[in-house]
Amino acid sequence: ILVAATYTGNEGEEDGGQIFEHTWFTQAIFVGWLVTITFWLRQMNSALIKFDGLFVIPVLQVMWTFSSIISGGVFFKEFQALETSQTTGFAIGMCIVFSGVYLLSPSVVTETIERRSTFDAELLELTPKLVRSVSREVTRSRSKSAGDISMRDL
Repeated sequence: ILVAATYTGNEGEEDGGQIFEHTWFTQAIFVGWLVTITFWLRQMNSALIKFDGLFVIPVLQVMWTFSSIISGGVFFKEFQALETSQTTGFAIGMCIVFSGVYLLSPSVVTETIERRSTFDAELLELTPKLVRSVSREVTRSRSKSAGDISMRDL
């Protein structure tokens, strides 16, 4: 009902009270938003599969904040009014934020990579033993079953 009222507007006004004069633009923005959100959710899921969440989430948060600041600055033309000292302060502030995430991340990423490589090495080492063990058990169970059947037949 609200969406229909938004597009039709209030009766009695000259232009029909339509809020969105250019509905194609609003629809294009909405479709762009859906595509972007789908892209970023898929990227986040693939990053969480490859790396630890303690690394991925802060990096994504910083990148989202940075892109929001840049988008807002461009859209509202805030960067045009910045003086040199303000631009320098902004750049230094962004560098501090990125440096903080960088300094936090190497230990987490290294630990995750080491943990996964250790697990993979252990798995590769155990796989042949596991296969031999399972095949022995299958052979024993088959021979017991075959033995039981032959005993019954006698």
